[in-house]
Amino acid sequence: MKTFLKIDYYGQCFLFLMMVGLLFFFPLSMLFLFILGIWQLLSSVLFSIFHKKIDRKQHLLKSLGYLTILSGVTIMGNEFELFRNLGDIGLFAFFLFWILVPLGIGVWYFTMVRKDFKKYCVVEKNIPSDGLAMNSPMEKVVLPNKMVE
Repeated sequence: MKTFLKIDYYGQCFLFLMMVGLLFFFPLSMLFLFILGIWQLLSSVLFSIFHKKIDRKQHLLKSLGYLTILSGVTIMGNEFELFRNLGDIGLFAFFLFWILVPLGIGVWYFTMVRKDFKKYCVVEKNIPSDGLAMNSPMEKVVLPNKMVE
């Protein structure tokens, strides 16, 4: 689990830095945002299935709900030409629903990964092989006894 968590954390860091670094090249920046979104959805699926992470299941359900609504509105808008004469409102809606909301979901997921990375990879801690200890709110950290001389 630690290996996958490290790959996940560093991969997301790389994609985020590429997205920010290419911010002035808008199409490339959006390409890295799209790749980061796919990466996070796959990561969420793997963590929720194999490690029983409850917060990842919530992320996955909310992200899929957002994608379903966005796809439905886009298909319906194109079918009935709803967005043809919106002007600045259409540009604002595009910016909000195609850039800001996915970026917010991405930052939310990255904070979950970063928290787990710091908890399990930076601080040395034994994780049971089943990975279920990550879900327990009652999990206690047992520190070794130090003898004072």
